[in-house]
Amino acid sequence: CAAIFPVSLFAYVLYFNGTATSDIGNAKSMFDVFHMIGINPSVIEYFQYPTYFTFNEVTAQITGMDANSIAMIFFALFGVLLGLFSYLFLFKVTKSIGNQVALVGVVLYFSLSFSFLNYQWVPQTLARIFFFLLLILITLEGTKYKILTLVIFIALMFTHLFIPIIFLVFF
Repeated sequence: CAAIFPVSLFAYVLYFNGTATSDIGNAKSMFDVFHMIGINPSVIEYFQYPTYFTFNEVTAQITGMDANSIAMIFFALFGVLLGLFSYLFLFKVTKSIGNQVALVGVVLYFSLSFSFLNYQWVPQTLARIFFFLLLILITLEGTKYKILTLVIFIALMFTHLFIPIIFLVFF
């Protein structure tokens, strides 16, 4: 329920391309520019996050899909992952209280952020997914989780540079 709630809340975006905010439309057009010219931060400064656009380009070449199809699939995937990872983190933190608190927390997070902090098909959303995953990993014991945390943190640094700072402050 927690994983599907963000997608159901923002499902209208899947039918009306670019409705969420202007950023999702900009990401689609920048994806097309990236497809033609590659990484060139002097053209559009948004290409300072080349890993995200490279990931999308590889997906497009492997699957043969256009920017709209990739945007819709990753938009739904990002919503599911955001809901799932935020639920798992809240479940770990509120283990003594119960999983209802975690479910209510996810619903409140996405409901309260609906009007001003839409999750989108942009690098910040992928970074937020990594952020919630890191929050889950730091609650687990064991060397393999510490190594995985380090790997995810490095991936986070290549995805978006501001979110790792928030994670370090949180940590």
